[in-house]
Amino acid sequence: MLADGALQALLASYNSTLAIFASRAAAGDAELPYLVISGPIATRSADTKTSRGVQTWYDVRCYAALSDTPGEVDAIAGAVRGALHRTKLLSVDGYRIEVVEVTGPVAADEERAQGRALTVRIIMREQEGS
Repeated sequence: MLADGALQALLASYNSTLAIFASRAAAGDAELPYLVISGPIATRSADTKTSRGVQTWYDVRCYAALSDTPGEVDAIAGAVRGALHRTKLLSVDGYRIEVVEVTGPVAADEERAQGRALTVRIIMREQEGS
């Protein structure tokens, strides 16, 4: 997602990198627009008779300034969806990624920012020998 050019053009910078925060909230001094990726929000077995697997869900929240048009936060959400939905670029050691599915966006406005939330579902299977 960090390499996605469309997304790079839409987000602010924080500490010389894209303003993407892997935590429950953005840094207090972060400038909008930015992303907050929390998770996993849920995990469930995806075992079958012949393989072991796991489904994991993450929330990706997109925020833009209240003074921006709603189209701007929608464009950020669209770029996130485009970068992740059905992607083959993700990798996790010891697992084979079977599905990356993005749902949303839905409204997730906050007091100082307009927001959109997407949910990312990842289904992974253990690779043999792992």
